[in-house]
Amino acid sequence: MTAPVIPEGPEWQGVRDIFETYHLDPKNPVHWATVVKALVKMSKKRAKAGAPKKWNDDRLVHLGVDFARIRHDHPKKSESDLCRLLAKQGKYRDLSWKTLRRKLYDSRNPARNGFLNTMLDDLMAEYEVEGGNTRESLLAWITRGSVYYWEDHLGEIHQTPPEPPPADAPPDHPVHQAIRLVRK
Repeated sequence: MTAPVIPEGPEWQGVRDIFETYHLDPKNPVHWATVVKALVKMSKKRAKAGAPKKWNDDRLVHLGVDFARIRHDHPKKSESDLCRLLAKQGKYRDLSWKTLRRKLYDSRNPARNGFLNTMLDDLMAEYEVEGGNTRESLLAWITRGSVYYWEDHLGEIHQTPPEPPPADAPPDHPVHQAIRLVRK
């Protein structure tokens, strides 16, 4: 089975962002199935009475994507500083950075973000994490990622996927954060 290819162009950037934010590989057909399954489950949820929620799953996912994008552009800044930068951008201008900071926590909380919860459930149905609590490890992997940023001797920032660190990486490189998934 092969995975679909995301077409080039700005209209498909949201799809690419979803895969990047949740650390999924668009070349992996299982990851496509996971995303589609999560979207189907979200669409089947019945609307509750009353006014629509301001911060629904879709908006929380978009906040997570936007935060990941700005974190990539400014890897040395704190989360609070990144929320301050987001609060100056178009769709977040009417919100304080403190609100964005609180909602960022919600976007990483499966009890508040149905899309994230569905993804976790679907991944847990097919995989186990070697040597650890599967749900907690998968949640940490999805929300924090397994991509490392590190500074070399010249002060250059590098991005490394979850592999053994390069030879000139500092000794405190966070290798222990990587997880190993085992298919059930």
